[in-house]
Amino acid sequence: MRYIELIGQTRRRLDRAMRARGFVPRANRRSVQVTAQMVALLLAHAITRAERVELALRARGFSSAGVGLRQAHAGEVPRSHWAWAAGATAVLALSWALTLLGVR
Repeated sequence: MRYIELIGQTRRRLDRAMRARGFVPRANRRSVQVTAQMVALLLAHAITRAERVELALRARGFSSAGVGLRQAHAGEVPRSHWAWAAGATAVLALSWALTLLGVR
């Protein structure tokens, strides 16, 4: 629950910063672009925060696979990391292929 509130605080901070720079949401293309950028920035902040929390928990020996704490092994890469790497590689390969084909 704490992290949901932190994301909400980040959204309010970004919204306040956008208004301070004169942004007024309207029903036009620019407002959609700015809103999409704000959502992307929120996701980036949330992912960065989640990675920092994960690193802090791992530094303390916490494992989500089992209950409680465990000893981390050097060089160990969880399956979830491989899944993320495979997904990111697939997205990058698809975007590269679409760029070569000239699809916009």
